[in-house]
Amino acid sequence: IKMRSEAQRKADQKYRKSEKNNYTSISAGMTKEDAQKCKEYAQKQGITPSRFALQAMLYCIENNITFTS
Repeated sequence: IKMRSEAQRKADQKYRKSEKNNYTSISAGMTKEDAQKCKEYAQKQGITPSRFALQAMLYCIENNITFTS
């Protein structure tokens, strides 16, 4: 894994603080077993767990899939 240079890290920080930044994060707590299932499934699909979570959430929204407690 290639580490980002100090200049790249500073540029990342500057971007995150700028008005051009159009990104945010959502996190979810889950059991280690559930997290491992998600990671393995995403890997089989050739995507990151973050990309899998994003696509799954957007799919549910676009297809009006609801969950009840």
